[in-house]
Amino acid sequence: VAERLATVQIEHSNAFENIDRYDREKTLHYLDPPYMHNTSSIGKGGKSSSRHSLKAYQGEMSDALHDSLLLKVVTGKLKGMFIISGYDSSLYRDFFGTPDAPKRGWRIIVRPLQTDSGQKKDEYLWISPNVPISTDIVVPQKRQKSKPRLSTVAVSDGQMELDMFS
Repeated sequence: VAERLATVQIEHSNAFENIDRYDREKTLHYLDPPYMHNTSSIGKGGKSSSRHSLKAYQGEMSDALHDSLLLKVVTGKLKGMFIISGYDSSLYRDFFGTPDAPKRGWRIIVRPLQTDSGQKKDEYLWISPNVPISTDIVVPQKRQKSKPRLSTVAVSDGQMELDMFS
C-alpha cells in the first residue's frame, strides 16, 4: 500500500481551494462531499449512523455549497478529471442527468449498498468526460465483513490509478 501511495497527495482541506491549486490535465480529483441533507438517512428522518449522521462531519455542506461545487466542476474551465461519489438527488440529476440519460458527456455508475443502519441505497459515481474511456471501473457488489469494499479506476496506459475503500 505504501508503494502505491508514494506519489499520491491526500489533502483534508477546502475542496474549492484544492481544485484550483492542483488542477492539471493529468490530475484526477476524487470528490466525496458530505451527503446532501435530503439524501442522508438522518435528513430523511431515518435512523442515523455515526458515519452518516449530519453531526459526523466537521464541515457540513449546504445545498448551496453542493450547487457551487457542481457548477465549478461542470463549467469546462477546469483541466483535471473528476469522479464524484454520493447519493442521487434532484440537484445532481440537474447537473449530470440519470444513468439512462446522462448529460454533458458524464458517465454515471450506480452501486447498490447497505448503509450502516441496514438501509439499502444506491451510491452513485459521476465520472467526467475527460476520464479516458478506456478506464476500467470495477465495483464489487458484495462484501465479506472482514474485507473492505473496493472500487478501482485504472487507466490502461498506467498513468492513473485510484482505489476507493469504504
